[in-house]
Amino acid sequence: MSIHVSKRISLSAFLIPGNFWILLMLWRQTFSINDSRIISLFDDALISMSYAKTFSQTGNLVWFPGAENVQGITNPLWAIILSGFHLISENLQIVILLVIFFNLLIINIAAVLVYKLLEKLLPKHTYKQHIMLGAAASIPFQYSYVYWTIRGLEVGFLSLILLLTIFLAFKNEKINFKNYVLISTLGFLGIATRLDYFLIHFSIMCFLIHRSYFVFKKDSSNLFKIRLLFPTFLSVFVIISWQKIYYGHFLPNTYYLKVVGFNKQDVVIRGFYSVMKSFFTPIVFLIIITIMIKRGTLSKISKDFFYLSSVIFLSVICYVIYVGGDAWEVFGKINRFISVAQPLYIILLGFGISLFLSNKLVFKIYNKRAIIAVLISTFGYGIRLNPLRYSFAFALAVLLVFSIFFYILLKAKLSQKVLPFIFIVCIISSNTLSIAGWILSGAKDGTDASDRYNYQVANDINTILKQNGRAAVLFAGAPIYFSERGGVDLLGKNDIYVARQTPNFKDYVGEWNSTFYPGHNKWNFEHSIGKLKPDMIAQSWGQTKITEYGYTKFCLINSDRTYYLNPASDKVNWHNVTEC
Repeated sequence: MSIHVSKRISLSAFLIPGNFWILLMLWRQTFSINDSRIISLFDDALISMSYAKTFSQTGNLVWFPGAENVQGITNPLWAIILSGFHLISENLQIVILLVIFFNLLIINIAAVLVYKLLEKLLPKHTYKQHIMLGAAASIPFQYSYVYWTIRGLEVGFLSLILLLTIFLAFKNEKINFKNYVLISTLGFLGIATRLDYFLIHFSIMCFLIHRSYFVFKKDSSNLFKIRLLFPTFLSVFVIISWQKIYYGHFLPNTYYLKVVGFNKQDVVIRGFYSVMKSFFTPIVFLIIITIMIKRGTLSKISKDFFYLSSVIFLSVICYVIYVGGDAWEVFGKINRFISVAQPLYIILLGFGISLFLSNKLVFKIYNKRAIIAVLISTFGYGIRLNPLRYSFAFALAVLLVFSIFFYILLKAKLSQKVLPFIFIVCIISSNTLSIAGWILSGAKDGTDASDRYNYQVANDINTILKQNGRAAVLFAGAPIYFSERGGVDLLGKNDIYVARQTPNFKDYVGEWNSTFYPGHNKWNFEHSIGKLKPDMIAQSWGQTKITEYGYTKFCLINSDRTYYLNPASDKVNWHNVTEC
């Protein structure tokens, strides 16, 4: 058996546990309704799926057939890709399973690319193969990255584009014209998927130009360097021009919903603490490795990879702080945009372990310093968002667990070969909050708890409304996607008027959205209900009385579920409800 075949078999074997873990996650996210086993996706992903389904049916990339041209998604290319699965089957459960399988494939390809990059970049030593296999095998265990990917979002796809870009950049010592074209094409695909991917691709191109990686033309002038960036800026121009022509605005509607109208200081403060809460340990680790690399014996290309990865993380973190973070760090997940770069973090962990194993001087100087730094980073676990507060008890509990672990290692006088457990702790710690929340919720994440509820609401909408009826919803994904009816988006993702409103900090639902909370601070029932007059109010919140807008409460026949309906509507199946 050849060495290459043996390596492929070893890598496949190492990926099996991670794939079983993902399948367990998927099974635990299923639920039963009417004796049928149902699986869903993250609600934001189902908004994209609604656009995808409409695109496959009508050729219009909008929320539902007949909806206004509003860009309520930030991932147009991803929605177009998802539309392909809707052409395969009309059964929505089959479509969702196809999407999940596609994303599972992406995760495994990403793991292979992590392996290949480490094979290219790590110096040769006894434990190189072990590090490569360990890093690749850990990719399916990166909870936030895997969660956002298998739950239908574009995170895994963008991460794959990023890894392929870096693989092409460092495949050879220099970049020829063919690979430059491929890198530029990948940049366009990333920007077409999410406009803010421009920050990542621009960072990569600037770094590669600065380090003189492009050699297909004997020209080192500043004009040539600027021309190398032309495809990047052209990609942005093409996408924003298309958005302006198709939707009437240069930027997605969600940008105005989440960023415009808020106090910038409040947004930045929340963004900063959201990063510290979910990514403080990795940041500390990157600082440690930066210092260690100066004493290491890595090649120029390996050091450049590390510095480029650091530049990418810095640009991503700055962007996340600027937009105020994500709505879901409250559940302990790493921000969706940072998660795109999470596989790079695993590769950098491989670098750290390699330095510890191959350089006794590095090991002697930094083993205890690394332990102290990682222990200090545990204080990030005490940060709580919405409202901002600090839990000393939780932070101290994490610190105690880590301290006991490291104390045992040091007391046992373990060898240099075992102390890379420091970095294994870094892998675990980057997932601690997410996995802890998953276990405490009975292996059902806090955001997944709404899956069954939203699916039931969708069934009720389908039962109560005729084909051309519209239901007002808070969750703009599952209720509209599964019901196959029209909708009114109360929180404004798909409503230009609401997205540009002043944030509502008076009629807030709970303490959690009494301050800036991305995507959950704007609503105007006078417009959404009073003016747009949906046929059914499937979901609502706040203190507003729906009856003030002329709606009456009705009970679904043979059920205890109630909804407010427009008594004058001719788009309601009145035989399926009774006044209550």
